[in-house]
Amino acid sequence: MCIRDSSTRVILRVYNILGKEVATLVNAEKPAGNYEVEFDASNVANGVYFYSCLLYTSPSPRDRTRSRMPSSA
Repeated sequence: MCIRDSSTRVILRVYNILGKEVATLVNAEKPAGNYEVEFDASNVANGVYFYSCLLYTSPSPRDRTRSRMPSSA
């Protein structure tokens, strides 16, 4: 994950094939930079999982922008 803005709210969630959220890996304000996140799947069943990465940037509290990365397995 690469964040280019000075400060970005990041929410990274994992979903099962039925669309049920099984984990929230990141839910925090992050400064600009490159990040890696590990998903420990030892507590979930075998199968296909998808992720959603939401990025909220805010130059001012009234102006929030939402971006969404495409999901992949």
